[in-house]
Amino acid sequence: MDTGYIWDERKYLMVQEKHGVTFAEVVDVMESEVSMYFEDPQGNPGRDMCVGPTKEGRMLQVIISDEDLPLYRIVTAFPASKEWQDEFKH
Repeated sequence: MDTGYIWDERKYLMVQEKHGVTFAEVVDVMESEVSMYFEDPQGNPGRDMCVGPTKEGRMLQVIISDEDLPLYRIVTAFPASKEWQDEFKH
């Protein structure tokens, strides 16, 4: 079964404007062999967080939902906090 990604266009445009994150960058992070996955830190059921680098080395936090499997729904994405960047380096 192939995996893919979907992102509500309105939410995507908001994230792109606010954080400058592109769909391609999110896919980079999601498909990186070094990205790390965690339960959603806000405790939302069915959601996870992925932290990792884009191909250009930008560190992002990506919140995803698996409710539409085999497609992962991108909830939001933004530059990784210093805390998560430090965690990633260890």
